[in-house]
Amino acid sequence: MKIWVINQYAVPTSLPGITRHFELIDEWVNSQSLDVIIWLSSFNYSLRRYLSKDERTQIDRNHPEITIKWCWAFPHKKNNWKRVVNMLSFSIIFSLKALFKKKPDVIIASSPQIFVTYVALLIAKLFKVPFVLEVRDLWPESLIAMNKRKQGSMAKFLFNIEASLYNNAEHIIVLTQYQKDYISKKGISSNKIDLIPNGVVVEKQIEITKETIDEVRRKIGVSKEAYVAIYTGAHGNANALESVVRAAKFLGKDEYIVLIGDGPDKPNLLKIKEKDDLQQVIFLEPVPKTEIIKYTAAADCGIISLENNDVFKGARPNKLFDYMSLGKPVLSTIGGEIGFILSTNKVGWVVPDNVAPDVGLARLIQSTRRMPALEKEKIRENGEVYIKNEGNRRKSASKFLSIINGIKSDIKTQN
Repeated sequence: MKIWVINQYAVPTSLPGITRHFELIDEWVNSQSLDVIIWLSSFNYSLRRYLSKDERTQIDRNHPEITIKWCWAFPHKKNNWKRVVNMLSFSIIFSLKALFKKKPDVIIASSPQIFVTYVALLIAKLFKVPFVLEVRDLWPESLIAMNKRKQGSMAKFLFNIEASLYNNAEHIIVLTQYQKDYISKKGISSNKIDLIPNGVVVEKQIEITKETIDEVRRKIGVSKEAYVAIYTGAHGNANALESVVRAAKFLGKDEYIVLIGDGPDKPNLLKIKEKDDLQQVIFLEPVPKTEIIKYTAAADCGIISLENNDVFKGARPNKLFDYMSLGKPVLSTIGGEIGFILSTNKVGWVVPDNVAPDVGLARLIQSTRRMPALEKEKIRENGEVYIKNEGNRRKSASKFLSIINGIKSDIKTQN
């Protein structure tokens, strides 16, 4: 069976960014004889630069079982008009290349890039093959929520695209329960929607030694005795990191907040650190998924931060699974689905609504530090159980592939 996966922002674990699809595909090709093509951008969203020819060639060599199709996209560094051009240019290049390829058996397209997912739907119709939509982010709902705009003509246009995707997809994959409920309320049968959340490849996690942790702490620039709260991932408006940075005002001298990643809001965050002389905030550049595990293991707790609105209250970011898989207490500035998982599984806490986010986060960091060793060990055990049951990428890959196989079987039967 030949499968196309389209995700402009997909990256292998050797790079920072969204590794979900490379990890899923690795599991697919290991379990069955499949011909998988992944379409992605040569402009890396996390690094904000083009990957060199040598870098792309090395990635191709590292994944001989996958056909990687690199598509050019217009560069951008901020969430302005250039980002829209970036999305549209990738969509155009993808369509021009895809039309001259032998048709696949199934096309899978992943949002939040709504333009290329729609193009993928049109190509699936042209090729007369099933189209599977994966919703990693609710567009345009999250876009409107972030920009706090009224639903004008552009919003109506995007909502029409969204409705067409939901109605014409053979199947829909979502990453959170909130997304499933949201799409069901649009009149889409829940039987057509499956929840396959983020997760970690438990079987391939590297062994973390005391020496590894000591080495990472030296790189960060903190002592063995210091208490470190870590945030990994995007530094954008949706991540609401100003409160995370300002929380350092209320920490002790040997308590640190480490932020690893990049994004359009990072320059502003660096200015806040400099202006307020926040020596206990440490910014690090993005690192590959294989390295982020080491940095997370060397920290004492993990931070999740998102804009406080209903759309993001339905999120399950991948860092949640990374933190839990390494047994770290999780501290979140937002409740909703994240808060439910933390409280139900007893692996972390949410900043109370009646407390300023920066103050509340600082208090959680300090209270977590004071926890007895037995309580910390229980959090570690609870995290492992949750990952085993809900966040194992191998199980998710198997479920995803069984859905694809089921779609193909149904279509053959109908024909």
